[in-house]
Amino acid sequence: MRIELLSLTQTVLIIPGNTGVTYTNQVGGTECAYPELEGSIVPVEYDILLEDPLNSLTLKICKLFPDGNPGDITCDIADKIQSLLDGSPYTKDIKVDRCMLEQSKEAWLNVKVKGSLDDTIDSSDEKTAVLTWPNSD
Repeated sequence: MRIELLSLTQTVLIIPGNTGVTYTNQVGGTECAYPELEGSIVPVEYDILLEDPLNSLTLKICKLFPDGNPGDITCDIADKIQSLLDGSPYTKDIKVDRCMLEQSKEAWLNVKVKGSLDDTIDSSDEKTAVLTWPNSD
């Protein structure tokens, strides 16, 4: 089964695994690439305040790509995303995979997860994953 995340409204993790479900998203700004990954999806944004929805993780990340282009993840953008992730108990266990920046794009960021995402997943070992969010173009 292949699931397109084109209507995604929040930031999620795709954790690789043999699930029979492959996820894809439009990524890379106006490049409009469609990478795929088989695995499971874990929502990571639980702290959206109803009185302040514009302060969400998803919108903060999308603002880093105001025109959707370029869709590359630079070291500066990676630092900004990491700072956002470090600011929440739900995402503090997610670390940008600096060795995989060249394979990452806007809305498709290679990360490592070490920890439980505030007891959301069972994880004692470091796992590779992809952080994805709505495409910004």
